[in-house]
Amino acid sequence: MSINTNSQTSKDIIAGIIVFFSVFYILPLNASILSDANGANMNFNAVYIGTALLTALASISMGLYTKLPLIISTGIGINFFFSYSLCGNLNYSWQQSLLIIFVASILFFMSCLLPIRKKIIECFSVDLASILTSCVGVFIIIIGLKNAEIITENFELGNFEDNKILLTLFGIIIAFIFNYINIKRLPKLT
Repeated sequence: MSINTNSQTSKDIIAGIIVFFSVFYILPLNASILSDANGANMNFNAVYIGTALLTALASISMGLYTKLPLIISTGIGINFFFSYSLCGNLNYSWQQSLLIIFVASILFFMSCLLPIRKKIIECFSVDLASILTSCVGVFIIIIGLKNAEIITENFELGNFEDNKILLTLFGIIIAFIFNYINIKRLPKLT
């Protein structure tokens, strides 16, 4: 079967497939974060299926609305906060944590409708916003390194003879190489 790459529809289909596979990792990652016994301890299969359905519904809606192959899925940062901060450190149940996130979302939505959101954002300098973003990134990196067992709970190095650690390090090195050589899009669709 050959695909006519000159038609816009075939380009959209190819772009959609590429985007889907580029974010497919969200399904098992989100389920493992939210089912971790040290965090929210939710049912892995339920979270996996729920994430898949939410991603499909949101992405199809976005595609129909914007006519672009965009994928909308769960945010990993908020999932880490939900699982490890609210459930893990503060010892809320996952049901209580969902209520907290729901109320916070309503408050955030209401602040977007009012000029108060703009005033709050203007209170933060660009430097402070960059620092906060970096802190969230470091938080996610630390949890990822712990989950990959590269570092332990006491921040000691793990066993580097373990294949899981070696595979993770290989993936990190490949990601750095791609970032270094500045690969923007594979393949070019336009």
